[in-house]
Amino acid sequence: MPQQYYYIYIHAYPSTHPEKPNQIFYVGKGCKKRFLDKSRKNSPYLQNILNKLLHNGYVMKDIAFIIKDNLSEPIAFKEEIKLIKELGRLNKKTGDLVNLTAGGEGAALSQETKDKIGKSHAFACLNFRLLNDFYINQKLTLKEIGKIFTVSSATVSKWLVNLNIVIRNRPRIKNIITKKEIEELYVIQKLSMNYISKELKISISSVRCILKRNNIPIRYNKYLLKDILDKKQLIELYTIKKLTIKEICNTINSCKSHVSKSLKYHNIPTRSGSEAQIHAIKKPTKDKLIELYATQKLTIEETAKICNVCTSTVFGWLRFYSIHIRSRSEAAKLWHSQKLNM
Repeated sequence: MPQQYYYIYIHAYPSTHPEKPNQIFYVGKGCKKRFLDKSRKNSPYLQNILNKLLHNGYVMKDIAFIIKDNLSEPIAFKEEIKLIKELGRLNKKTGDLVNLTAGGEGAALSQETKDKIGKSHAFACLNFRLLNDFYINQKLTLKEIGKIFTVSSATVSKWLVNLNIVIRNRPRIKNIITKKEIEELYVIQKLSMNYISKELKISISSVRCILKRNNIPIRYNKYLLKDILDKKQLIELYTIKKLTIKEICNTINSCKSHVSKSLKYHNIPTRSGSEAQIHAIKKPTKDKLIELYATQKLTIEETAKICNVCTSTVFGWLRFYSIHIRSRSEAAKLWHSQKLNM
C-alpha cells in the first residue's frame, strides 16, 4: 500500500480584503483536497469567517494556500504545532489565529484500527444467519444483540444495514396494546405497572400514559389508601364550607399533600389558583381600612399582617378606595413621633 503524504495549509484574508488584507487566520494539516473544504462544523469561528468571505464573492482558492507539502503525518503534526505557536491564537490572546487548539490532534485511523473494523464487519457477514435469527425470528432489540456480540447498538444497526436486513420502526404507544388487553392485565388480573412494563418492554411512564388515554383509573399504593380521608368529610369542608386546603389541614391536623391526594383520589374537583385567591382574600370595607391606616396610623406592613395579605394587595385596596397613601417623608415623621412617644 503506498504511503499517505500530508501538507500544511493556511487560511488568509484575500489581498483585496478592505480591512485585513493577507492576514492569516487559520493553520491546518491535511491531505488530498482538505484545504478547500468549506464545511468546518468543529470550529464555529472558522466557519463564520469562511461563510462571510464566500458570501462576499471570494472562492476557497483565494483563501486557502498550501505552504509545506509531501510530509509524513508525525512531521506534519510537528510543523502544524510549531506554526500555530509562532503566529499565536485568538482565544489565548497571543495572535490572530482562530484555531481552538494548539494543533497535533485529529490523527487519521491507523492500519491496525482499519483492520479491526474490517474484521468486525467480516465477522458480522459470516454470522448473517445468526443475526437474522436474533433480529427477525427471536425479535431481539439492537441493545440485546449488542450485548451478545459485545458491541454497541449503533454497530449492530450498521451490520443490519450492510446485510440488507430491514430495521424495525419503533412502535408507537397507541399500537402497543389495545384497551381490552390493558384492562385484562391491570384491572382484572391486577398486575402492577412495573410488571406490565417488563412484559411489554416499555417504561412505566408509557404504561401510565396508556392507562390515562383509555380512562382507566390508576391504583394507589395500599399503604397510602389507609391514610385517605373520608369523602363526605372532604366534600363538607372543601366544597360546602369552602375552606382552603390549609384551613382543612389545621382542622384535621394533617398536611397539605395528604389533603390534596385525598381530593384527587375521590375525584373532587379542586379550585383553580384564581378561584382560591378570590375566596381566600376577603377585601375589607373602606371604613375598616381608614380606621387601620388613617386613624390608628398603622403601616402598610402592619395592615397586611392583620388582613393576612401581602403589602402590594394593601396598596391596591388603598388605591381602589382612593385613600391617601403616605409619602416616605410623612411615614418617616410618623415613625419618629411614635418612637418619641414610646
